Amino acid sequence: MNRLSQLDLRQRYNIVVLTTLAIASLLLILCLYLAIKNYADEYTSHYWQEHTGLFADSVQYSVTIGSKLDLK
Repeated sequence: MNRLSQLDLRQRYNIVVLTTLAIASLLLILCLYLAIKNYADEYTSHYWQEHTGLFADSVQYSVTIGSKLDLK
């Protein structure tokens, strides 16, 4: 606290402005990171659901064709 009281008004102002810009930049980076992470998670989930659906459809036909009907 002694160091801050030794600074003049302009130096204090510069420190406050730089600190505010640093905090705002960190918040912006955090928001961008979370948005990109959320998008990537949703995209990956959608991709694998679609891929799994295609695989399930292809397996369904081969199981149906290869199955033996037991008609008694």
